[in-house]
Amino acid sequence: MAVPPAPRGSGSAQEFGIIQAAMSEAHLVVHGPPDFPANAQVLGICGVSEENAHVGKYAWIVADFLHWKTLFFGVGFKSAQTWLSSLDLPETIHGDSIDSIVNNTKDGRPAKLPNDNDAFTTAFLKSLVESARAAVAKKTALVLLVFAPVTPEQDICVDFGGEKISITAERICETVKSAVGNVQLPVVLVTPSPFTGGWLCRPSLMGWPVSPNPDTSMRIIAKTCGGAFANRFITTFTESHSPLLTMAQRQKIKYDDPMPLHPTELQTDCLHYLQRKIHESLERRFSALAKTHSFVLVRDTPGDPSTVSDIWADYSPRKGRTVNFWANRWGAGQSPPTVNDPHRFEFLGEAFGGTRESQIFHLKYLAALELETCPGDWERRVGGITRELLTTFMAKLAPSEKDAKRVFDTIEFRSSSMVLAQIIAKAFGLALPEDLKCRYWHDKMDGVSDDYYKKLQFAFGDAHNLFDQAPMAPGERRHDFKNVRFLRAARWLSAAIAMKFKDGTRQDIENFVQNEVPKLISIIRDTQRKLLLENRAVTEAGLNWIAALDLGGEVKLTPEMTAAFAAAKAAQLPTAEAGLYGKSWRGAAAAAATLNPKAVPWRAMEVAPAQGEIQAEESDWNPITETKWAENESVAEAVTAAENSFDHNELGCAEEVEPFDVKPAPKDEPVKDKDLGATASPRIKVEEEEEKPAAV
Repeated sequence: MAVPPAPRGSGSAQEFGIIQAAMSEAHLVVHGPPDFPANAQVLGICGVSEENAHVGKYAWIVADFLHWKTLFFGVGFKSAQTWLSSLDLPETIHGDSIDSIVNNTKDGRPAKLPNDNDAFTTAFLKSLVESARAAVAKKTALVLLVFAPVTPEQDICVDFGGEKISITAERICETVKSAVGNVQLPVVLVTPSPFTGGWLCRPSLMGWPVSPNPDTSMRIIAKTCGGAFANRFITTFTESHSPLLTMAQRQKIKYDDPMPLHPTELQTDCLHYLQRKIHESLERRFSALAKTHSFVLVRDTPGDPSTVSDIWADYSPRKGRTVNFWANRWGAGQSPPTVNDPHRFEFLGEAFGGTRESQIFHLKYLAALELETCPGDWERRVGGITRELLTTFMAKLAPSEKDAKRVFDTIEFRSSSMVLAQIIAKAFGLALPEDLKCRYWHDKMDGVSDDYYKKLQFAFGDAHNLFDQAPMAPGERRHDFKNVRFLRAARWLSAAIAMKFKDGTRQDIENFVQNEVPKLISIIRDTQRKLLLENRAVTEAGLNWIAALDLGGEVKLTPEMTAAFAAAKAAQLPTAEAGLYGKSWRGAAAAAATLNPKAVPWRAMEVAPAQGEIQAEESDWNPITETKWAENESVAEAVTAAENSFDHNELGCAEEVEPFDVKPAPKDEPVKDKDLGATASPRIKVEEEEEKPAAV
């Protein structure tokens, strides 16, 4: 059974081969162009439907397409660039004409692509084949810039009505290979980033080139895994053996939990702030510009720590055009267009259009994708209350920031776990089960052989422990007996292992799962740990938490921390937040605001709110005339069931949870507390609270 062994030492040939295979899944969050040869072939595509090309939806993606085309105008030969769009851009943008800088046809317009899912996909792949062959003929690289909605794993969503089509990275690779044969064509893929501002870039889509330094590539892979192990780091970084503590500080701590029995408000605030920073750093792929959505092209200023370094340098030194070159072209020193909507979700910043309306639309789009994919999960209800969480969020016209963060965390964790499974499969050369990625695979028992299913179960017995649990929000504790695990990633990986060992024994499978796979996961976790310790936001939050515990140092509250403390307290108050965003987007000074807002009023993905839900104060919305309950019966039933089954203020990340101000203490000193009616930890501050009303 030829399976490559896990990495055993830095720089080993085995490690290099594994990393090279896994790098096709790895990506960077960039705020500028990637590095590519001067004569590279460029293919830029805009794939936004006319329905979604409006300010409250995905106009910002259309604006990205125009910005990148403007930046690339005059760079290299004109014949080396192909720009295609599903939209009639002059018609979309105020009906004005477009200058020749955004076209490659004689009439001043980008070449038009069809507005039909199947036809668009065919035209997309045909253009990809032509560009790949042109790149091979010139012995150069292919830069693929796709501005369209994407799945959390960066698959391109073709969505012009009807059933969506996902153009996966694997399909792109297969198309390129069929076009160029055995030629190792470097392909760089850039798309919108589903979880941050900026853009998501795969520097080695085809698996090459790879940095000669395995540690550099492993850092990129670790960033790609996002919050897959967020729960582990939130726990280990806030216990007595935290890597943030010195040995002398650890000796002062009596319990595993450093928090005192009756913590002060400052101690609790500092703990929760540290937990949020750890989680956010992982979710944002350690990007310092995750809340910024514009080109950040800072001229090189050696020795000046205030400047933002070139993100591409984390992957490899630039060999082509420098950041200075792009900064001069874009206009260094000019303030980039920004969105400063006072009602935006602060944890997202300028990302996804920068307005609350466009951010809600994006999150609902991701939630809809989650419910449309992961086949088998929702019918069997293996995801706990995740389905109710997503459907309830989609049905709300004006969800709160707390609701939005909960959904964001849930989708990001599920996606990161699936990406981790796919990275492991790529690293060890495992075939995709049923030739499908984790998101699209149906974990079914019918129609499969007994031998295959038995081997899948052998692998799953150990594989499910390799994946982490969903992280909890600060101040919440995981329920002791209502804990639901997200098992899709482990099941998919187990299926891939069962296929690899179809002629192997149970011992072969268990040896691989228990010995080889954990070594790679351990390296990924260790690398993420190093990245967290290098992260300035995490270390500063850690120093304040340590100082608040009187273990050394002085608490230094920044304006950002003070605002975060206030926002966290405000999020605990029940609010409908109806009509907050109103029509404020019409005056937003953003690049996307130049697009013509011709859309009908946004209607929350055309889903009516649950009965009894407080509606946003928009007089033109009528659930009776716009959407009939008979047409949305399943959503209505799900929302009603959710309203009756749990309190939204007490939701975990797709689990039922219990709210606490601090983490629970060790279980070796139980005491009885009459308010809890059960055995309680002596180190948890218990106070009488008013009953929290359920969110609507």
